[in-house]
Parts: sequence; C-alpha cells; structure tokens
Amino acid sequence: GTYNESVVAHELGHQWFGDRVTCRDFHHIWLNEGFATYSEALWSESSGGTAAYFADININKFYGAGTIHVPDAGDVNRIFNSNLSYNKGSWVLHMLRHILGDATFFSALQQYAIQYGYSTAVTEDFRDVCEAVSGRDLDAYFQQWIYGEYYPAYRYSWSATPAGGGYDVTLTLDQTQSWGLFTMPVDVRVTTLGGDVTFVVPDSLASQTFTLHVADQPTDVAIDPDGWILKTVEAPVVNPSFVKPILLVNGVDWATYGSEILSSYTSKAFWGDYPIDFWDHFQAPGVGYPATLPAPLGHGPVPASVIGNYRCVVWVGNNFNGDLASWFDTPILSYLKNGGNVLLMTRMGDQFLGDSLRNYLGINLVSGAAITDCTATRPGLTNIGLNGTQNFNVVFDSVRTRSDTQLLYKAVSYNPDRGIGVVREPVGGAERRPKGGRMIFLSGRPYRWNNTALRTNVMTMISRYFSEPLGAVAVDEVPRAVGSVELSAAVPNPFSASTTLRLALPRAGTARLEVFDTGGRRVKTLFAGRLTAGAHEFAWDGRNDLGHPSGVGIYWALVSSDQGTAARKLIRIR
Repeated sequence: GTYNESVVAHELGHQWFGDRVTCRDFHHIWLNEGFATYSEALWSESSGGTAAYFADININKFYGAGTIHVPDAGDVNRIFNSNLSYNKGSWVLHMLRHILGDATFFSALQQYAIQYGYSTAVTEDFRDVCEAVSGRDLDAYFQQWIYGEYYPAYRYSWSATPAGGGYDVTLTLDQTQSWGLFTMPVDVRVTTLGGDVTFVVPDSLASQTFTLHVADQPTDVAIDPDGWILKTVEAPVVNPSFVKPILLVNGVDWATYGSEILSSYTSKAFWGDYPIDFWDHFQAPGVGYPATLPAPLGHGPVPASVIGNYRCVVWVGNNFNGDLASWFDTPILSYLKNGGNVLLMTRMGDQFLGDSLRNYLGINLVSGAAITDCTATRPGLTNIGLNGTQNFNVVFDSVRTRSDTQLLYKAVSYNPDRGIGVVREPVGGAERRPKGGRMIFLSGRPYRWNNTALRTNVMTMISRYFSEPLGAVAVDEVPRAVGSVELSAAVPNPFSASTTLRLALPRAGTARLEVFDTGGRRVKTLFAGRLTAGAHEFAWDGRNDLGHPSGVGIYWALVSSDQGTAARKLIRIR
C-alpha cells in the first residue's frame, strides 16, 4: 500500500521476524513488530551509515507509560500500540546490541532465527538464545525493559584530582526516577586535554560513585554520549554566564506542519518584539527560514555550555519526529536550578514533564486530551483563541502542590475547570539569580493558538514572570548597578595581537575572568582567585588555555564574582 522505503524494509524484516519466527501469542507481539521496526534502522545503517542508523532509531524513542509485554491480548489497540510494541521494542534491540557487541548480537539474532525457524517463540526464548550465545545473564535486562515501564533518569556530577601521574575523576551517578531502578552498563566519556577516554560503569543503585583514572587533565564528562540507552540525563550546567536574553528553540517539524509553523514564526508568535538567538532541533525548512528568524546556532539538543549563556529559554515543542529527545538531552532542570527561566509550549506535555519537572512546577496531570478554550486567570493576560484542532494535549488539576505556583490559564470546557497554563516562581529565586529558576508551561500545540493573541501573552509572561525587560540586550550593554563588579570595554577592540580588560571590584572578594566563544565554550581563563578592592587589568593575547592561537571572530569576556557578573564582547581580527 505504499512505496515508502522504511515501510518496505519493515515488511521485508518480517520475513525473518514475524513470519519465519512468529510470536507464540500476542503478549509477545514485540518479537514481530519491534524486530521489524529495528530492521528499518538496520536498513538505514546499511544504506546511509552510522549517522543514518542513529537518526532512524532516535525517532523511535518513547518515554511514556506501559510495558512492552501486552497485558491484555484481547485488546487489539494495545497489541498494536505503535509506541510500545513497535518503537520501544526496537530500542530493546538497539540497547542489547551495544551491551553484547555487534558480533555477539548478530550471531544471537541468527541463532534465534535458526532455532525457532518455522515455529513460535516468546520473550524468554529469545532471552535464552542471547544468554547462550553471549554467556551472560540477561534476565534483569529483559525483566526491566519488557515487563517494566519507563526508563532510567540519570543525574551526575564530577570532580578531578591529580593522582598517579594523571588524574582521578570522581563521578557520582544518580537515578532520580520514581518508578524503580535500572541495572545497565553505562558509557562514560571523559574529555581531557589529551583527547577523549571512554569507560563503562555498571550502574544499578539510586546513587553510585565511581573513580576513573585518566592520563591528562579532564575538562568534561558525558553520560552515554552516543545514545545507546533510552534515558534522560540531567547534565550539570557549570558556571552559567546568563549574558544573553533569550534562546528560542524550535521542536516542530517544518516538513510536516508546513504553513502552520511557518506562519507562527513569521508572526513572531513565540517571542514578539524580544531579541532572540535561535536553535533548531530540525534542519532548515525546504523554503528556507522565515525572515523573522536569525540563522540557527545549532541543531539537536542544546549543550550545557550553550544554554547557560541565556537568561531565558523559550521552547516550542511538539513530540513528533524526534524533538522530544532533544528536550530530554538538554539539561533543563540543572539550568532551572542554576537560575535560568524556561517557557515550554507544547502538546503532549505529559511526555515532556517527567517526575522531576512536574514536581518542580507543582502540578498533577489528570486525564484529558482536547482543549477547546484557553481562558486567562491572571491580570495582564488575555484569552487565547484557536487556529485549529488542539488535540493530544494534557490538562492538570487547578489545585497546585506548591505555594509559589500560580495558575495562568484554564480550560473551562472541562467540568471542573482544568489548568492548561502555569508558572512557578521559586521564593528567593535560584542558585545564581534571585529572579531565576522560573518555569512556565502552556499546554497545546503552539502553532494552533491564535498567533496575535499568543504573541501578546508571551511578551507579557516574559516581562512579568521572567523580569526580562523589552529590548533586553547582552550584559555588556547593560549599565551595572552601583556597588557591583565592573568590566570596562576592552582596549583595543577589535584587536589582533592582544587586548586589555579592566576589572573593578567595589570591595575585596573572589572573581573569575574567562573568555568564551559564541558557542559558549570556555577558551581561556584569565584569572581565578581573590582580588583587592579597586581596578585590575588583565591582557588576553588571543590564545586558549593550551597556548594555541584562537581564530578570528567574536568572543565574550565574562567576570563572575561574589559581587555580581558582567561581560564584554571581544572582536579578534587578522
């Protein structure tokens, strides 16, 4: 019924898995459909390489509830649930491949097809074959992924100390999910001045500490960086600068939603008159980006080194064609805790808001899917009309679980009324900003709210709840408050060989002066320590911490101290 290449690969895959070997009953339908869906990724790999394989498998990520094992084999819709029997089933094979290694994994698939050829099988039969071929105990793996729900939610921190002619990296890895622990081998990549080193740690507890030794000074640590585990990771946002106002992130597929999403961006529905930088999960639309958008800084998840440059993030989500994975791979919670502000507008909010973020917001989701009205509940906000069908959404109990959480919008079409918009303003702010750590969630497809009304309301929310003044600019153009740290303009600027910065503290204290590139990566630490009151000068010769010359372009000098922060733009020329 279709000439779609992935569908053809899927159906051909069934000749081995589903036809030659058939599930014994529909409780184990994933042995048919999960395997055939995984065959699509294998075909992508054979025809397009590793990048194509990961692009295909990443679209299949599913973070919702339910077991792959079908509890009710009489429910046809549950048997052929695309997220569980197909998508998550394919991820069981993807993860197993990495655990076993390619040679053992494909040998196990061949042995399974031979041993149960022209017969039937259940999950335990496939498990036993994999155990026999690999010599490993895989009972816990199949139990947690086939008969259990959800995924592991990792949080980590690390430190390094000189030891044994190199460095010991102390890694603390936590599982923060509420639905049970996962036993998994986890790849840990340590980036050092001499290159990357990858370790595998056996993680199974709520909190574990590992010591990893590397020869060269470590600069970063990443958990499962290549994406072999269905997971979320709360990466640490280290020393965020918050020098820029707003990062707008697009998570709506241009090819699928066409004129709807293009019209919304043309109307500036998601940011209004605020200056923005732009990040896109997807590649550019075929017709090109609307003229209202600047060129994207990047694609996919937003790295911690980038998100920490912004005081506010506006995320336009959708959960279609892989954008949810970018949300989970961006350190949103760590960013909030440090002092960033987040406005999330999306359908399927239950998928975006895991336990940690629901608790952070202080809401309890309740059953609901369609939204037919958006009624404002706070002064200054207005009702928002609909441009199209608002389905596949979530609503929540209008009673909040936190005293610093306010209802912003409700749907009065429900009985009782249900919340669809909410803001949390933590008392005292967040770790690094007294007006930070604020989060707003607006349920609904962002591109199907009336563009004009949404634009007006978004500007009000950013101004009132995020305290971001209209016309906000980077920190280097903001007058510093009396009694705070000052960073004078660099001289000369632009510069070629060297430039000098003048840092002034009103009183003695600690300070850190660093140079970053426009991607948020630290280039050079000019000073870190304690300074006396008064002015101090520091020169930068254009070289990085390794002593190598940096290229021409724009850089940021950032001073962070116990008396505030300030930044200056640097321009290096030939």
